[in-house]
Amino acid sequence: MMLDVVKKIAVIVTIAILYSVFSFSITDLIIANPEYSDYCQDYGKYSYPMQAVNASACNFTEPAANFTTNCTNNHGVIEYEYDLGSCPISYRCNTCSYYYNLDFEKHEEIGFYTTTILGVIAVIVGLYLNFKKEVLGWIVSGFLIGGMLSIFTGTMSYYSYMGRIMRVITIVLEIALVIWVTVKKVPEPKKEKKRIK
Repeated sequence: MMLDVVKKIAVIVTIAILYSVFSFSITDLIIANPEYSDYCQDYGKYSYPMQAVNASACNFTEPAANFTTNCTNNHGVIEYEYDLGSCPISYRCNTCSYYYNLDFEKHEEIGFYTTTILGVIAVIVGLYLNFKKEVLGWIVSGFLIGGMLSIFTGTMSYYSYMGRIMRVITIVLEIALVIWVTVKKVPEPKKEKKRIK
């Protein structure tokens, strides 16, 4: 009996985890996950002037005010390049992080909608498909839990990018989903019939 319970739990958990991973892999199939190195390839740069070993030996002019303002308006940061004596020799406005963050947010947004749609499909399948064979019931339960897991993990990955109203609506809908699944799947305790003496 104990072995059967372990088998049941193992099947349900495995399918749930695999379905959640499958949902995120579909997202990467739709849109590739952006790599930071594809946007920002220059390492060893600094967004502030370093203290030179011999500052008096440095011959460098700070960026003009309008250059700094334009860089900020374009969502960039000024990066300095240094010689071996830690003297700044050049600078530029680097906007790579901004464009990386834009594409990363887009990826997370598509991931949120993809995992939500796939999650809802799995929940509906888990709720309304009934099989007489017990093993098939385990599989369906795995899809049900996997669907909910996909929805919740997708929400958490995109949560910081949501607007305040969207956050509230999303959490309320997911609480309603949990309540709905609980009402549908958790059986009511059987009432004992009172014996007539």
